[in-house]
Amino acid sequence: MASLDQSRVFSSFVFNPRLDVLDFLEFILSDFGISPQNRTKSGMLIQLNRWLIERFRREETCVIVVDEAQNLEWELLEEIRLLTNLETTSEKLVQIVLSGQPELEEKLRAPDVRQLRQRIALWARTHAITAEQTANYIAQRLLIAGTAERLFADDAVAAIHRASRGIPRLINLICEHALILAYVEQIRQVPEALIHAVASDLDLDPQPFMVSTSHSGYSTNSKLPAREHPGREER
Repeated sequence: MASLDQSRVFSSFVFNPRLDVLDFLEFILSDFGISPQNRTKSGMLIQLNRWLIERFRREETCVIVVDEAQNLEWELLEEIRLLTNLETTSEKLVQIVLSGQPELEEKLRAPDVRQLRQRIALWARTHAITAEQTANYIAQRLLIAGTAERLFADDAVAAIHRASRGIPRLINLICEHALILAYVEQIRQVPEALIHAVASDLDLDPQPFMVSTSHSGYSTNSKLPAREHPGREER
């Protein structure tokens, strides 16, 4: 979102989707910089539609991004589908991006949201990173933090990869807990045994695994081709 041209692209970022319909619409309007004139569904939709048409006339783009979209209630998913009906005779007035965990894809397969699924023009998934990428990722994160020292033994890094299943946010979580525990125990380099202890505390299994999808993103109305991004999730 930071890479968007702020002079041409207006965005509304919903970071907590556990809202009812009225709260959801009010949040979107407020994030777009619109002051709701009245707190009714029809009133806010009319106000949003007029604002979007004005942006369209100025050749500006409007985007609604919903994070953690796997937590959306069924009623709100239907409202999001209806928002895609905001359009001119030739163009959609708003782009909608749903971003979430793998449960989002499962939810979008449900018969109740078939019509929303049919309107998705672009989908992308991030996948687990490899053992080598995990080692490089940890080293880079440590370098950014200010050290080139090998704080994790090789077998510890391998255990981190197995326990995290190559998902960056889990790699971060395991490393953070391991470093704190190592500090408490006054251990200079994190050993494999400590990673096993952390994985057990976090209910993660440090056994060999099959690569699986870690994060999904969906965009309605987009004309871009679908893409897959390896190891792009950072939570």
